[in-house]
Amino acid sequence: MGVLLAEDSDFFRDQVKRLLEENAYVVFGAEDGAVAWQALQEAPDNVDLVLTDLEMPNMDGFELTNLIKQDQNLAQLPVIALTSLAAEEDRAKGQEVGIDDYQIKMDKERLLTSIKSYMEEIQA
Repeated sequence: MGVLLAEDSDFFRDQVKRLLEENAYVVFGAEDGAVAWQALQEAPDNVDLVLTDLEMPNMDGFELTNLIKQDQNLAQLPVIALTSLAAEEDRAKGQEVGIDDYQIKMDKERLLTSIKSYMEEIQA
């Protein structure tokens, strides 16, 4: 199962990628939303779930999610925000663009539980 990970911090991207790979996921890393969007355009069938930071240069996670959810070929992709932005206005903005779930950075167990749940839905 392929996860597209959009995260501008090399440190966090490497940590999350390692965690997911240790749990048998194939991870495609992207340093911002624009790179992630390009990857989706080039190989949409490789991605089953998008995990995105919200604050990134070039294209943030809100913009990336909006593009995904507006594209009829990608709209079904689950998008999980992996962020430190947990304020109510951030969640509301995320709901507007179609973010499916919010996970706080560094809560590894909750992140894995969320990803597993979405992947099980996809396989069902």
